Parts: sequence; C-alpha cells; structure tokens
Amino acid sequence: MGGEPLLPIHDKVVLHFIDVVKAYNGKLQIITNGTFFNDYSEKFKDLNTVIQIKLDGPPEINTFRRPNKKSSNYMFNNILLSIENYLKIGLSVCVRVNVDWHNINFIPGLVEILSKFEKYNGKFEIYFYPVSEGTSSWSKYFITEIEYATEMSKLSMDFPKLLEYNWSLHGCNQIYAHFLDKQSVGPSFSFCSASGNQFVFAPDGKVYSCWWGIGKKDFQIGLYFPTTRINDTLVKKWGSRTIINKQLRCYSCRFVFICGGSCIYKAWEAFGDIFATKCPLIEDLINIYVKALYR
Repeated sequence: MGGEPLLPIHDKVVLHFIDVVKAYNGKLQIITNGTFFNDYSEKFKDLNTVIQIKLDGPPEINTFRRPNKKSSNYMFNNILLSIENYLKIGLSVCVRVNVDWHNINFIPGLVEILSKFEKYNGKFEIYFYPVSEGTSSWSKYFITEIEYATEMSKLSMDFPKLLEYNWSLHGCNQIYAHFLDKQSVGPSFSFCSASGNQFVFAPDGKVYSCWWGIGKKDFQIGLYFPTTRINDTLVKKWGSRTIINKQLRCYSCRFVFICGGSCIYKAWEAFGDIFATKCPLIEDLINIYVKALYR
C-alpha cells in the first residue's frame, strides 16, 4: 500500500479511470497527498468525486512524517490550497489523520488549521484513525485503541472541537454517525468491505479480498495479470463471513450489530482462520467515548 496515484506519469491511467466512471455514472474515490490538483481538476469537477487527503499534523509534524524536498510550510500550504480548490469546484474532501504516540498531542493544532474549511458545510470532513501495529514505519509509536481513546478524551477536555469529528473507534462509528453526523444508522452485518465484494488489485498481478492480505495466499481470490480469473467459490466464501454465520460465534454477543464480527485480517493473523474472531474491547471503548461526549 502507498504511493501517489495522481503523479503526472500516471496521467493516462487516471484519465482512463475517469472515462470508465463517467461511462457507468459511478462514484470516484481518490486517496492522494493533494499536491497535483491542477493536473486533473477540470476532469474531476464533472464527476461524483470524493478526495481523501492524509495529513498527520501541523506543517512541521506532517513534513517530518512525510518528508519532501520543499520546506514544510511550502508543501503544507500547497496541500491546503488543493483542499480549497477541490471544495470550490464542488468536490467532497475528507482529511484522514493517522494517529499514534508521535503526533497525537499535535492533533488539536491541525484541527485548528483545518477549521477554516468548515464553511463548506457537508463537503468537508476530518476523521482520525489510530495507526495499526505493523502496518507502517511508524509502528514503533503504535498506540492501542484503548490508549488512543483515552488520550483523545483527555485532549477533548481542553479542545472540545475534537468531539465534532469521527474518532474511528470500534463500536463507536454508529454513535458518531447518529448523534453527531445526524445520519440514519443500521446494524453492521460485516466488519469491512472484505466481506462485501471488495477486489484489491495488487502489483503482483493477483486479486485479493483485503488490503492487509496482499501477498498472502489465504486472501487471494483471483488474478488479473497475465490473465484474468476470479474464483467465484472464494468470493462467495468471503461474502459469507458475516455475523449471521454461526462459524463466527458472534450471534450471542450483545455488541454484534455494532462490531460486525471483528477485523478478518487480525483474526487470521492470530488464529490462521478467517472465520475466527479477535474481538476489540468494544464495551471499554464505548464507555470512554460516550463519557467524553456527555462531558
């Protein structure tokens, strides 16, 4: 995982994707660092497009974690300009903030900077996500979900604006969506898109069900190079990994409809079986989050 999809060298591929989305009247979602806006802005504005940009803190923190040849302020301000331009032409922008022990105390400073985009009501959002162990070079600063929730709760005492955004805690997304984002919510029958016809096309020419499972045989569901072949039996198997499948042993849990059966990859990593469960501490997370909201 990783890499910038909107590099000028990728223009033919990007333009092809744009044409395909237009042909099917679909929705385009792009994860980018926001530095190549002008290359594609005219193409994007006629589509139903959501741009996700990752920022890990104020200029000096973000540049330290995502180094570049330019000065920290130059690159950071360029990204802010891209966000503004995306919003001005009517695109939706979501800023994802990866959080760990290295940057968590700088999160209020970043939110303060980004608050100027709140005028684009309904088009701009921020969400925080704790860095998962073993998934990046920042894993040495790994923060457990309980530690993350506890620290965010403490920070919100002095900076309550943090409570306006999604903390991405297991079992708490529905709470945020219903009470803060005013959305209608329903039960979660699966944990993520890996159980919902997600196809991950990896550089090795294979198709996987899960981002984290790239390179692992148990997660491969087909090929796209040098030939194209999808194993429908495996797709069906992954699709059956829901809370109503008794193999998960979730049906007796009172948190089942807000959990969705736990992360498949983490369960597989721990037990070698995609139908195993590795349950997060949902009750503790809900207690921390709801108390922070109530306070």
